[in-house]
Amino acid sequence: MRYRFAALLLLLISSSCSVNQALWDPNAFAPRTPYSYYFPPKTGSETKEITRPELPPSDHPLSLGEIIDITLRNTPATTLSWAAAKKAAAAYGSSQAPFFPDIEGVGTYTRAKIPALVNDTVATSLSTTATPQLQLAYTLLDFGQRRATSEAARYSLYFADWSHNRVLQAVVKTVSNDYYFYLFQRHLMSSIEADIETAQTTLNAALAEKMSGVK
Repeated sequence: MRYRFAALLLLLISSSCSVNQALWDPNAFAPRTPYSYYFPPKTGSETKEITRPELPPSDHPLSLGEIIDITLRNTPATTLSWAAAKKAAAAYGSSQAPFFPDIEGVGTYTRAKIPALVNDTVATSLSTTATPQLQLAYTLLDFGQRRATSEAARYSLYFADWSHNRVLQAVVKTVSNDYYFYLFQRHLMSSIEADIETAQTTLNAALAEKMSGVK
C-alpha cells in the first residue's frame, strides 16, 4: 500500500508539473526588444536573435521607415512598455512555482573531543554526530487556487504584451503624421518662397517701368 501511494504521488506531481515554457523561459512570452511587436510563441520553434541594423550615413536623407526605426529604438515609451511586459512574463513564470513540490534540506554536523580519565591517565575520544533532515511538501488539493492564480498572471501578461504593441503602433502613427506634416510644411514653404520671388520680380518690373516713365 505504501508503494502504491508513493507511485500515485509521483504521478500527480509529474502530471501537475506539465511542461510549460514559462517555467524555464518566461521571456518567450514577452516582446524580444523594446522596438519589436509581441507575437505568441510557437511550440518547438527556435527564436532567432534580432540584430540591430546599421544606420545610413549622416549625409543620407532618412526615409520614413528609417525614422520610425530610430524612434522606436530610442523613445522611452517603448522601453517602459517593454519592461512592463518583461515584468509580467517573470510574474507568470513565478506563478508556476506552486505546482512543484517544496523540498527543504537541513543538516547538522558535530565533532567534539571528550576527555576521560582511565587508570590515572587522561585520554580523549572523538565524538561525531551527523543529523540530516529532508522535508518534502506538496499540495494535492487547493480547490483551484494555484490554477486561478496562474491564469490571472497569464492574462496580466497578455494585457502587458498587447499594451506594448499598442504603444508601438501609437509611436509609428505619431512619427508618420509628423513626417508627412514636415513634408507638407516644406512644400508649403517652397510655394511661399516662389510666391515671394514672383512678387519681388513683379515689383522690380513695376519700379523699372516707373523709373523709365512708362507708367
